[in-house]
Amino acid sequence: MPAAPSSIRLGFVHADTGTRQRLALQQYLTENDIQCEAIALSAADLEQGLLHGDIELGLRPLERLPLQLPDKLCITALSERDNPADQLIYLSQTKGPLLLGLPQDARVGVPDLRAKFLLLHFRPDLKCTRLPEGFTEPATLLENQEFEALLLPARALPSDPSNPFSVQELNPQEFVPKAGQGVWAFLAHTDNKSIRRWAQQSLHRPDTAELTNVERSVQKQLPPELQSSLGVYCRKDQNAHFHAYAVCQGASKLQFARFSSSTTLGLAEELVRGLVKLV
Repeated sequence: MPAAPSSIRLGFVHADTGTRQRLALQQYLTENDIQCEAIALSAADLEQGLLHGDIELGLRPLERLPLQLPDKLCITALSERDNPADQLIYLSQTKGPLLLGLPQDARVGVPDLRAKFLLLHFRPDLKCTRLPEGFTEPATLLENQEFEALLLPARALPSDPSNPFSVQELNPQEFVPKAGQGVWAFLAHTDNKSIRRWAQQSLHRPDTAELTNVERSVQKQLPPELQSSLGVYCRKDQNAHFHAYAVCQGASKLQFARFSSSTTLGLAEELVRGLVKLV
């Protein structure tokens, strides 16, 4: 087992809304006698902090990371997968009788094109608007009546039970999330081998990587014009079989592909073939 560091400077991005994950990590470090200084940074400053040695580890949601990281940065560990689902949140009095519980022509704030196309697939009447990058107060947008509902990844919802909104979780096998959603990535400088070895041994979850490797492989192989609307999700059942689901926007409609296998070998390629063939 690599020697544990005596202290770690951990960079995080406040807009990632990963308070629960960050606090759990800080508690783990404290319990293992590792002093942790958590530093809130912008995404760009977090990368620079790692490159210049101002912080040892960076914590980011995997779905927010590009396939190609800046030179000298790497993903050194992945967390256990938390809830991968998207969740629809709305004020309790907003709920209606239609599919997804939203009234006719409801205004919905969405995080990306994938979410917009999926919502419109199930409810073509909805008015979907892209949410501003890095917003952190979903309740404010609802209370100000800018939207009737917001669609957000589960990690982005505050866990405060006093929040005034209702939550409807969407099945990730149907409302397919972004690649890596629900997983946190630990970033490090490629030359910081002692931290990388320690993180690999102490923080990394190979069972998570087994699934996200499939998802990000689909992302890499899909033609660029389809990537912005891509959703892809892989899970492993109790019999050790893998089930993968993917979606993207084609020329005229949303395309779905799914595939099951006893191995991850070739699983990403099957999904890509299915999507491209349908498009």
